[in-house]
Amino acid sequence: MKAALGCTAAIHPADRWLLADPGPFPGIPAGLPEVVCEDDLSAGQVIAWQGLEVAVLHTPGHTPGSVCFLVGIDLLAGDTLFRRSVGRTDLPGGSGESLLFSIQDRLYALPPETVVHPGHGPATTIGEEMRSNPFVRHPTFR
Repeated sequence: MKAALGCTAAIHPADRWLLADPGPFPGIPAGLPEVVCEDDLSAGQVIAWQGLEVAVLHTPGHTPGSVCFLVGIDLLAGDTLFRRSVGRTDLPGGSGESLLFSIQDRLYALPPETVVHPGHGPATTIGEEMRSNPFVRHPTFR
């Protein structure tokens, strides 16, 4: 994508180690070209892109440097939060405790109408997950 679009790439510093050795992750084929990320992402950072403001939320757990992106009322959640599920934490660098904290402290602090777009699977909302997610329900709904 970098070559096709002529853009730079960014990563949270806590995940830079993954660029050096992606080997421990299943499904990543050998012999891929080196990935170079010129920029760092940080919690609270706002990126201007195509007339939009994209807020960076650091949500460690799936990996130490996992991030989500908030654009208006839309949350690009990657592998942090799914409809009625949460991201894996069993791969190197993953932490179940950190993931639950990230969801409860950072994502559940967003308005309930925030639309969650996971890295895969159907969309949901923060309110729905606070009420119905069996892995991390909001204390109000227990």
